[in-house]
Amino acid sequence: MILHGLFGSGRNWSAVAKKLSKKFEVFLVDLRNHGKSPHAPTMSYLDMAKDVNSLITKLNIVGLTLIGHSMGGKVAMKAALLEPDLIGELVVIDIAPISYPDCYTNILNVINNMPEEKLCSRASADIYLAPRITDKTTRQFILQNLIYVEGKLKWRLNIACLIKEMKTIVGWSSARKGAFLKPSFFVSGERSHRVTDTNKTVIASYFPNYKHYLVAGAGHWPHTEAPREFLRILANIVTKKNRK
Repeated sequence: MILHGLFGSGRNWSAVAKKLSKKFEVFLVDLRNHGKSPHAPTMSYLDMAKDVNSLITKLNIVGLTLIGHSMGGKVAMKAALLEPDLIGELVVIDIAPISYPDCYTNILNVINNMPEEKLCSRASADIYLAPRITDKTTRQFILQNLIYVEGKLKWRLNIACLIKEMKTIVGWSSARKGAFLKPSFFVSGERSHRVTDTNKTVIASYFPNYKHYLVAGAGHWPHTEAPREFLRILANIVTKKNRK
């Protein structure tokens, strides 16, 4: 089961899922307020972890490998800590159980303040956003959230909630009971600074049986920036489990 990051959706992981599905059953999940999932008033990691654990229980999955990237990685960690019996092993991609600076609210405010007439087409929206969100990769990622509803473009993200809850999303509540003692794998990009020697101590306090892998040549999105090396590492992790 793969959990996407902020502003994403399960479909962002389709290429990885296609590769893994040759040997495994793969579930791509849209987290609340993202993708096709319902909008909700909160974005706490406890609430999102309960969403995921409820889905795991409903699907009656045994020995699940739970994979999460960025925000989805925090959800995965919280889900594992909350109900460890539901999860066989954990794979966390380029994130640690710590708080990070907020570099997203400005982006959300730009989207939220976009004049309605600029939503006449994706091209028009892109032109409006270009001088305000100058990184093209980020902008194109955001634009994936524009969908047609009854012939009109709408943002499928719950923008108002994301703005309200951003402090929670970039944060991490240290309140917990126990640790996740099963196999845990932290996979980070070589050029990323989300998982550092400093916060490895924090990781170990929650996940004492963790291993760390670096994806050469990648940053925060190793699955798209270095897909071959990322898939090699991920396949090695899940295949070893399958041999037990």
